[in-house]
Amino acid sequence: MTMTEIAAWWGAVIATLSLGWNVYKWIYQGPKLRISGNANMKISSDPEEGLFIFVEVSNVGDRSTTLTSFIGYIYPNKISVVLKKPSRRYVFPSPPHSIPLPYTLEPGHRWTGVIFQKQLEANDGKETLIYCGVCDSSKKRPSMARIKL
Repeated sequence: MTMTEIAAWWGAVIATLSLGWNVYKWIYQGPKLRISGNANMKISSDPEEGLFIFVEVSNVGDRSTTLTSFIGYIYPNKISVVLKKPSRRYVFPSPPHSIPLPYTLEPGHRWTGVIFQKQLEANDGKETLIYCGVCDSSKKRPSMARIKL
């Protein structure tokens, strides 16, 4: 193998690695939302008000996004979750004790939302799966987290 062939192979390998790195960066850049939710919460200033579901959304990505809606989905079983077929969908336009929407969520910042738990609790005595989350301007589908009552 001559020095010219070695240099050509070296250039081809480096160019391929560079292309792969740029594709990786392109796929993983942008806003990334991390969502967590807790049920059975009480507000300490008014303990008689009832139980709440508390949802926290953090932007761990490298770009900002705008949160547009606070939503809740109720699924009858795990198969419905996989198929993305909720039995009920809720939108909470101005939830109490929450940061108002729409809200620009910068990288490294968080948004918190609170809704009354009775709005999403199961009815008819059937076991259901509850998910809460947000819609944002960077994705077509909402970002959701399971809420365990």
